[in-house]
Amino acid sequence: MRRRTVVAGLCSLAPFGAAAQKLVKPIAISGRGYTVGDETFILSDIIAPSLYGWADKPEPYAEQATRILQSFLYGGAPIVTDESPNTRWGERVVIAHRVGGKKTLQEELVASGATRVCPVSNDNEFIERLLTTEETARRAMRGLWEFPAYRPHKALEAEKAIGAFNLVEGVVKKAVSTRKRFYLNFGDDYKTDFTVTASASFYKRWAKAGYDLAQYEGRKIRVRGFVDMINGPMIELNHPRQIETLKDTI
Repeated sequence: MRRRTVVAGLCSLAPFGAAAQKLVKPIAISGRGYTVGDETFILSDIIAPSLYGWADKPEPYAEQATRILQSFLYGGAPIVTDESPNTRWGERVVIAHRVGGKKTLQEELVASGATRVCPVSNDNEFIERLLTTEETARRAMRGLWEFPAYRPHKALEAEKAIGAFNLVEGVVKKAVSTRKRFYLNFGDDYKTDFTVTASASFYKRWAKAGYDLAQYEGRKIRVRGFVDMINGPMIELNHPRQIETLKDTI
């Protein structure tokens, strides 16, 4: 059951009145996370550049993204709805609105180019809105999209994307289902070419829900996720909306 909090993290201060509540201000700790008092909130379905990403140095646009989120928090603690279970560290994963705001903080951050979409929740309608918003920001090269590091990589050059969350675009050459895993291969040699994979249990579950990964064979797609090096560049799917179908041109 979702839990909705009007002013997050201030319940313990209620006996001291409104004046005391104002002393607890939300503080951005990244482009997608903030604290209110002792509670930490992570905005669901987005990912921001890390402040500690490359040899303990901020990734491109990480500091700007954090400042953008902080600017959205100046009006006070957002209204939040718990979207997923807490993280292993006890952080609340939420959808958040500024008080009086019509759009979610996630939509505002994605529209500004401060974050990218990283589907994790079961709210597919919300994720679709974020993807549409991201497309507009990307085409305008707004925010982090100005940096080549964040732009979509071609599948045939996916080795450049290894080691980070990235977007990769290309034509699926073959869809392969095995007893334990499902694969989308983008080249003739699966040991060196870019591959997208999912566990057999995910594949079967998604197919029953109408997201059959086999449909992408021969089609141009965009896939997002952490690019690892396992028999060539590879993205592991944990959510069906990590994949978008593209038109004829990339």
